[in-house]
Amino acid sequence: IKKRPPNFRQRSDSTRFAQKLMGSVSLQQMLEGLLDELIALTGADKAFLLLVLGGGDPKVHVARNIDHEPLVKGDEAISDSIVKQVLDSGEPLIVADALSHELFRSSKSVMRLKLSSVMCVPLKARGTTLGLIYLGNDNAINHFGKDLLDIVMVFAAEGGLILESAIA
Repeated sequence: IKKRPPNFRQRSDSTRFAQKLMGSVSLQQMLEGLLDELIALTGADKAFLLLVLGGGDPKVHVARNIDHEPLVKGDEAISDSIVKQVLDSGEPLIVADALSHELFRSSKSVMRLKLSSVMCVPLKARGTTLGLIYLGNDNAINHFGKDLLDIVMVFAAEGGLILESAIA
């Protein structure tokens, strides 16, 4: 029996996502596919893609749940303080337990949503932040780790290129 290389799953997921992209007809389908793949890959309960085009406030463009269905009130289901931190720093962020995190535990959105694990990654193209991917799991603390972040960053790079192409 051949032993699979350690990054086999990552390659398989990337290939599956690439095939989905080739079959997508609209930007919306591509972005929904991106979030659905990230939910499947990371075990997130929910995923959001926010856009910050034109220097305005970030707006949820796509919101999906674990059942591959849209979330109606996406703007109300994310932590504005975590989003602000990632947009200000331009760096990805993993929050292992939002309710206990020194920077976020007093945030109204974190307390209202009773957030546990969050991963937030900027979507960039040519050094410009176009938006971000926000993944959440409210059933487990320490759900997201560095290994998942590395994979999500690959998907975020693809998402940034998709967005750049769409708005060009």
